[in-house]
Amino acid sequence: MEYWQAFLRFEYANEVMMICGALLVFIATLKIVRSSLKLVFWVLLAGVGAASVSYGMSGSPINLPGTGNIDLADIVGPGKNMSLDVLEVLCVKLSEREEG
Repeated sequence: MEYWQAFLRFEYANEVMMICGALLVFIATLKIVRSSLKLVFWVLLAGVGAASVSYGMSGSPINLPGTGNIDLADIVGPGKNMSLDVLEVLCVKLSEREEG
């Protein structure tokens, strides 16, 4: 503790502390920026890859599952003509069956 007190009594203690603090901030900022630049590079690379996949899928003759335009009415089939009340009753019965 007496070393710290002796340092604080030093005439240029504040300036030395400012210089050391500024040096630490500068080094830390350089490290952060350097690691962030690596991260930005990989994020940009992933974005370019995702964009190329998206562009390729839009013009590709290959029909992968989940990429086609599916109309909900085609999936529902006969249920598309049901009223809202009938669908509500069916949902209640389904939830009762899952609980029981």
